[in-house]
Amino acid sequence: MTTAIDHTGEKFSLLTVIKQGDRDKQNIIRWHCVCECGGTILTRGSALRSGKTKSCGCLGKKNLEMRTTHGLTKTPEWLAWKHLKQRCLNVDHPSYANYGGRGIAVCKRWQESFESFHADMGDRPSDKHSIERINNSEGYFPYNCKWATTKEQGRNKRTTKHELIDGVTKTRDEWIKECKWSRQTVYNRINRGWTFADAINH
Repeated sequence: MTTAIDHTGEKFSLLTVIKQGDRDKQNIIRWHCVCECGGTILTRGSALRSGKTKSCGCLGKKNLEMRTTHGLTKTPEWLAWKHLKQRCLNVDHPSYANYGGRGIAVCKRWQESFESFHADMGDRPSDKHSIERINNSEGYFPYNCKWATTKEQGRNKRTTKHELIDGVTKTRDEWIKECKWSRQTVYNRINRGWTFADAINH
């Protein structure tokens, strides 16, 4: 009979061998191991040496939980994360040309983990909110994203015109609501060559 390699005291990944155990049905010696989590396992020396067995089972459970059991799958937050990645990373997505196709990126943390996205952005404030990029020329990064209502997002579209007047920047619609003239009057003046500031102030 071949003499078994004595693994007592050796450490393999999260496991430390504490003593030799009985042979299994194939007459192969198994080893009693204690895991860093406190659990124990009885396994073959070959499984330890090859790396096939790395823990008492806790490592696999932890990885599975990280992938599937955060409890938020199919929630609005999870769907927002899924869809923003699709728009930016999937060349077959209908909206790719307006996102990934024009250089809109997703930060690596968010690409790899919904939990990171959720930790940075938190829960959606209401069913009227969705994810928005503060600067439309930049990508999906924590510093450049927020939850915003449809109305707020409308003010931030690339096609929305903003005007700087007396050091204050607002959308044209916001300025027009504050002036005494109708929208039609303002735009009639602009079409005749007036500046926007003159059109709302005179």
